Amino acid sequence: MTWLKLDDSMYHNPKVLNLSTPAFRVHIGALLHSAQQLTDGHITKPALFTLLVPDIKKKPPIVAAELCMAGLWTEVGKSEWLINDYLDYNPSRAEVLAKRDADRKRKAGIPK
Repeated sequence: MTWLKLDDSMYHNPKVLNLSTPAFRVHIGALLHSAQQLTDGHITKPALFTLLVPDIKKKPPIVAAELCMAGLWTEVGKSEWLINDYLDYNPSRAEVLAKRDADRKRKAGIPK
């Protein structure tokens, strides 16, 4: 299990305040998805589709475009986006895996 770090003033950031409700929900879901799946902030088009809950009427590309225009995401390919500053606040995949390995060894009594 991983943890996601969010700045406690995030909700008051102008980039976030001006988001539509669907875009805000997708952004939070994308942050959680990235932490859980260790994507280092990368969101693929298939992942974006899974983040859209059934009651959201906006299409995935429209939501992604809104998040890019807000400065929260950057399009890095035809069907992939990067959550800006994700790794400034959260550990990378490599860091999480190294910590898990160190924890496993520590619990097994294996010396460093």
